[in-house]
Amino acid sequence: MEVIPSIYILDGKVVSLYKGKIEQKETYYESPAKMLEDFVNDGAKEIFFLDLNGSKDGALVNEEIIKAAVKQFPDIKFYVAGGIRTESLIDKLFDYGVTYVVIGSSSEDQVPALIQKYTPEKLFFGIKAQGSKLLSSIADRKGSQIDVLDYAIKLEEMGAQNIIYADLASQGTLTQPNYDEVDRLILATSLNVYTQGGISMYKTLSLLAKIGTKGVLIGKAFYENKLSLKECLKYFKYN
Repeated sequence: MEVIPSIYILDGKVVSLYKGKIEQKETYYESPAKMLEDFVNDGAKEIFFLDLNGSKDGALVNEEIIKAAVKQFPDIKFYVAGGIRTESLIDKLFDYGVTYVVIGSSSEDQVPALIQKYTPEKLFFGIKAQGSKLLSSIADRKGSQIDVLDYAIKLEEMGAQNIIYADLASQGTLTQPNYDEVDRLILATSLNVYTQGGISMYKTLSLLAKIGTKGVLIGKAFYENKLSLKECLKYFKYN
């Protein structure tokens, strides 16, 4: 199982959110570059960047920070998420040297074309959820709740291979992830299931690995030293 340290950027600073609410943010680093260096020094080979301004505004905002990071550490595999909705932006990120681009549910209609153009290996599909229900503009448009598993199966049918399940009910709580939903996604699909939210204990990592989780994305637990990246990497290796 991959343990991927995450850097959440808002207004150029490293923050964490409580249950996905920007108004309940905590700022940890004034400089994402400093946090990135700390993670690399601790052995990180992969880094997940989430542009929270981009998620809110629907367009990547902290692009220069990400560009500089990739240039500084060309051997690191970078994942980038947040407001990525156009092929031109995806092209630009790959040109910078980003390894994986994360597409949100608002771009559902583009999924088959994106997979055909970029290959399923280079794309991740973010599933922002409240427990078992998808949180997205799709649900808003349809006026009904969409089951996370139903959406994941649809992504798989369109050719997706990788998903990131983010449960906002556990995000920033340092309690526990939604094991049931992660397990349900793993058992019912052949997708590579990554998860984020609520991970703060080593036994949590062991349980997630045991049920077949492909990777975990961890932010706040590292920011607050609840978990040590060095210790995590002793037991869980990158592919």
